[in-house]
Amino acid sequence: MDTMDGIVIGEGAAFMQGLADIFIVAQLVSLVLVTLLLCSAGHAYLFGTVQRRRCFRCPLMRREVEVEFLERWFLGVRRAAVPTRCSAFEVPTAIECRRRCPDRSFRNQWAPAMNVAPTTP
Repeated sequence: MDTMDGIVIGEGAAFMQGLADIFIVAQLVSLVLVTLLLCSAGHAYLFGTVQRRRCFRCPLMRREVEVEFLERWFLGVRRAAVPTRCSAFEVPTAIECRRRCPDRSFRNQWAPAMNVAPTTP
């Protein structure tokens, strides 16, 4: 028999109390893990970097190019895009132009390429 604050409790009640304590600790640990997961996902969204790939006609090289950008985000808004690879060069990582392609207004001043698939009305 075990005593708790002057009250005698049986062994079955002590077992149930221990089991309840284990469940409470397990819930607290899982709550902390879920909070850490959500915080890290939110941080990645708010202050993350994303790698994107775009294909367009480069007016400087006068041909279709495929460019890979590294975009940086701050509070969910794109702050900067840096080209890391470009198919216009012999070595795609050795980008030698003025890197104006991240600017959408620079890319959109020429007519877009024709659609490959027909559009349905």
